[in-house]
Amino acid sequence: MRYGSVWIIRRTQKKLLRYFSRFFQKVLIDVQKHSTSLRIEEKGVMNRINDRDAMFKSVRANPGNRELKDRYNELRAQIKLEVKTAKLRYYRDKIASNLSNPKKYGEL
Repeated sequence: MRYGSVWIIRRTQKKLLRYFSRFFQKVLIDVQKHSTSLRIEEKGVMNRINDRDAMFKSVRANPGNRELKDRYNELRAQIKLEVKTAKLRYYRDKIASNLSNPKKYGEL
């Protein structure tokens, strides 16, 4: 049964990664017209997500390495906060742009 639960967790992680990569691609496409610095920042988040995934493999291979685990947990916390702020910023800007144009307000 343990093997099955590990499979379910991995499948869920893959779905989440696909969701976030789609979300950030959408953010990049919407933001491309306005701000280059924000686009670079969002790409940085995707790079950190990939680094976190690589570090997860190292943590699993070396379970006794406490420093590596602490660094991994710090990285997870940073990514979680950055994803949350990126989502809030994206939707706040989308709402603000739609409120400035009353015809688009219903499209949100």
